[in-house]
Amino acid sequence: MILFSCKNDLQEVKQITFDSELPALKVIDMHTEITDSGKVRILMDANIMQRFENEEEVYDEYPEGIFVQFIENGEVVSRIKSEYAVFYVEDELWEAKRNVVAENLVKEEKLNTEHLNWDMKKEIIYSEKFVRITTQDEVFFGTGFESDQDFNSWVINNPVGEVTIKDEEYAEEDE
Repeated sequence: MILFSCKNDLQEVKQITFDSELPALKVIDMHTEITDSGKVRILMDANIMQRFENEEEVYDEYPEGIFVQFIENGEVVSRIKSEYAVFYVEDELWEAKRNVVAENLVKEEKLNTEHLNWDMKKEIIYSEKFVRITTQDEVFFGTGFESDQDFNSWVINNPVGEVTIKDEEYAEEDE
């Protein structure tokens, strides 16, 4: 006859089984709709979302990026896309990195940068990094940027230049 006995200290088991470097949750092919008063305001899509929980904070990581669309009156008016993103749950703060593009589809304006923050509480997007903004007739460059989250009203903090894009109609007149 063989007898076995086991004694488990709950704290010791938790230390062995809990690894803060592993995600607490992983979602594949995520699609999220954020509504206000029954109307869809924001659509979010990502290939992978991983939630991490540790003693300091809870955050969601999007290692393959995220695609966000802002909706007004049933129409997509602006969008943000990046190759990597993190969402800090308690602060409601997004951090998008690598090939970040924000577009206002109504005004046909586009922002390109390598780092962009989106503060959902304040409803603003901003960056301290180099940005390029392309409008219908000009391209602006600078470091530091701030806008409303719909990319309607923006400002470059430290502009370094602008390029005027010549309209084809005017180009023919100059020849």
